[in-house]
Amino acid sequence: MIYHFHTDAGQSVVRIEGEAFRHLIKARRSDIGDTLTLRNKAELSSYTYRIETIVRDEATASLVERLPEPSASTRALHLGWCIIDPKNIEKMLPQLVELGVETITFLTCDRTQRNFRLELSRWERIIDASMQQCGRTASMKLIEGKKVSDFLTANPHALILDFAPTPLDSTQISTTQTFLIGCEGGFSPNEQALFDPAKVRRLDTAHVLRSETAAVAIASLALL
Repeated sequence: MIYHFHTDAGQSVVRIEGEAFRHLIKARRSDIGDTLTLRNKAELSSYTYRIETIVRDEATASLVERLPEPSASTRALHLGWCIIDPKNIEKMLPQLVELGVETITFLTCDRTQRNFRLELSRWERIIDASMQQCGRTASMKLIEGKKVSDFLTANPHALILDFAPTPLDSTQISTTQTFLIGCEGGFSPNEQALFDPAKVRRLDTAHVLRSETAAVAIASLALL
C-alpha cells in the first residue's frame, strides 16, 4: 500500500483508530517511530506521519512533511463502456485504475441484459482501495450514462471499437481521448447505423476479445 486515506491528513497530529488501526498498526506491525503516508480525499497531496503513541486500539502520529504533488496521467482517457455482467466489470476496475483511465461512462446498449444493475457505491470503494495500492491520487470517475446515441452526441470525436475491417493505427491510439466499447456480442444493427464508418475500428488481433478484455487492452495501448 502506497498511502492510506485519512480524513484528517494534513493536520499536525492525527489519531489512527478503527479499520485504519487494524490495517496500519496491527496487520503491518508498525511501531512507535515508524512512518506512514496518509492522504485526505479532499486534496491530491499526501503526507508523511511518524507514529508517536500506541495505546490499545488507538495510535497518534505527528506530521513530518507534505510530499510533492504526484505526476498525473499524460492523457485524460475516457471509456464509454456498454454494460456487461457487473461481476466482470468489478474485476477490471483495479487494472483500469492502475493504468490511469480518467473516466468510464456506462451505457445501456441494445444487447445489454436488462437485469444488470450497476453497483457504483461498491465500485467506488474498490477504486479507493486500488488507488491506495498503486499510489494514484486522482480518482477514476464513474458515470451512469444512457444510450449509445446520447454518448456519441456528447462525444462526437470518439472512436468505436467494433468488428470492423480496419484496425486502430498508432496515431489513433496515441491521440484519441475517448473510445466506445460494446457489450458481449457487439453493437446491434440499429446502433451501428449511428456510427460514422471512418470512426469504427478494431483492435489489431486475430482473436475475438471479451468486452472487459478490450477495455483493458485499449487502456494499456493508450496509456502505457
